Amino acid sequence: MGQRAWVGLDTIKSSVKPLQPNLPIEWSLLFHNYGMSAALHLRWHVRTYVMPANGAFGPVQSDIRNLPILMADAPEFTMFNGQELPNNGKSTKNPTAEEVGQVNGRTGLLIFGGKALYFDIFKQPHFYTFCRIYNPPDLSNPPGLLTCPFGDETDPQSEL
Repeated sequence: MGQRAWVGLDTIKSSVKPLQPNLPIEWSLLFHNYGMSAALHLRWHVRTYVMPANGAFGPVQSDIRNLPILMADAPEFTMFNGQELPNNGKSTKNPTAEEVGQVNGRTGLLIFGGKALYFDIFKQPHFYTFCRIYNPPDLSNPPGLLTCPFGDETDPQSEL
């Protein structure tokens, strides 16, 4: 990994509140710096998607890759090596009763996608994109987040 910062999502420590029809989706996603030095000027953008369980992931992947990071509006953080920072958020669109039923019944998917931008101590820009599928609780499984089929993307040395 070298001496640079490597920001990623700690899925095990992240959580989603139980879904309620016509109320915002609430989450706590935990970002972690797995690198050997600080991530500077860190900003992120997280978005939710609801889609059929048999839907195509291509449009979601494309949207995540192109998420804007509004530098003037987004809070900026410094994350030291080994440090974790939460992203506690709420959706801007409330799920319908039908969508909540589909997600809880596993015929629909609730997806969390996002992008983080940051600089390492060598003043090089880096990005990290992620996609997680909410795994609702049932009698045999606790709730959790699963990685989307196309996985996460990060840069070895990005040129933004």
